[in-house]
Amino acid sequence: MTRRFTIVLILIEIGKRMSKYFITLQPNIIDWSEQLMSRKDEIKNFLLENISHFPKPKQVRHNDWSSHQEAMQSKLNLVAHPMYGKCFHSAKFAFYFGGGKQYFDLMLMKPFMFDKRIPELLTTHWFVKSKKTDQIVDPSEDQFRQHDWVSFFYKRSNHNKRGEFGNPYFGKKNKVAFTEVVPSNTIFRLAEIWKNQKGEEITPIEQWRAIKEMCTTT
Repeated sequence: MTRRFTIVLILIEIGKRMSKYFITLQPNIIDWSEQLMSRKDEIKNFLLENISHFPKPKQVRHNDWSSHQEAMQSKLNLVAHPMYGKCFHSAKFAFYFGGGKQYFDLMLMKPFMFDKRIPELLTTHWFVKSKKTDQIVDPSEDQFRQHDWVSFFYKRSNHNKRGEFGNPYFGKKNKVAFTEVVPSNTIFRLAEIWKNQKGEEITPIEQWRAIKEMCTTT
């Protein structure tokens, strides 16, 4: 496969023992940021159709996914939406699809009550916001349709902050560090599935894949 793009790595020295790379992805990433905004529904459907490739949700802080699902079934007689617990990887896929940190912020909703009928259960939520227009991309938002839908939109607009989670490096033994969090294996796997299903490479993610290959083969 021939990759038709350029990757600029700028080495930043931090002290005597640490250095990190600043990434500039080139060219035409702006086209992908616009595509993210115009293809939100397509991305949402793609992720929904490929949820079997997501890792199992981990129990973190307020998010005990299994107890939430049990409560929905026992108290509300509801089956959890397929995207329930998939917000983080969905948001990260959208984030890197659109060009990443240069164009978008990864946003985290603070712990909130997702259904007033079971107020003891709190959750958090991840989504993406454009730095240029403040428009929101939220591939897993449909999981809240059967709960407090209107309240969710209000909370998403007013109770959020920039968030980040993951590794800012490639490699295990000989780590190559960066000034931002790098895509996970889940993101690379989903991008490969996208390419196989649609015959289209997601250029920003493929650039990161090329960087990873350089870091892990040298």
